[in-house]
Amino acid sequence: MYANIYVDNKVASKEDFPSIFFTTNNSDSKIFLKQPKQIKNITVTDRGTGGSTLNIGANVNIIRHLHVNFHTNCKVNIGDNCTIGALEILLDTPNTIINIGNDCVIGHGVSVRSGDGHTIYDISSKLIINNPNKEIVIGNHVWIGRQVSILKNAEIPSNTIIGMGSVVTKKFVTENCIIAGIPAKVVKEGVNWDMKPTYMYKDGYYRE
Repeated sequence: MYANIYVDNKVASKEDFPSIFFTTNNSDSKIFLKQPKQIKNITVTDRGTGGSTLNIGANVNIIRHLHVNFHTNCKVNIGDNCTIGALEILLDTPNTIINIGNDCVIGHGVSVRSGDGHTIYDISSKLIINNPNKEIVIGNHVWIGRQVSILKNAEIPSNTIIGMGSVVTKKFVTENCIIAGIPAKVVKEGVNWDMKPTYMYKDGYYRE
């Protein structure tokens, strides 16, 4: 049995999830799966002192891989009905939460990082100037393109699109927009997106 992996709050068996790899020295760090759809190639490393959890919602489809690197007492929440191409999450500060909402599509080569890994300080005052917040938030129904980097203090509102190759470094509040660039900024408002490809709308107009 996998003492650290649970499906619908029941301990999972190795045979059910042969491609989940969980490296930890702490029995209190756990993975919770809810009605898994296509769960494969998950690698979780806990390099802290425990107390961390990865919660994956119902009907989540992982196409290539999900890598999570925990520090102490961290939490990653992935909502229902998400599709993940290839995602790396690095929590390099303790007591950090990363929330990914429902109905999100995350492309290949996407990274989410809760801190910088090294300290930057002011020479005169010695004040540390790159302290991270304790939470990164990605809303519901967010489409994140390939090779996007989401860094400390980032918040992405619901019903938004993040352009390919963008670097998100701050909190955004406007829903229904396109965010793109390095650093990322709002480039278009009043939009939404749909999973269907454009050719399925014959006359060029979206219909539910």
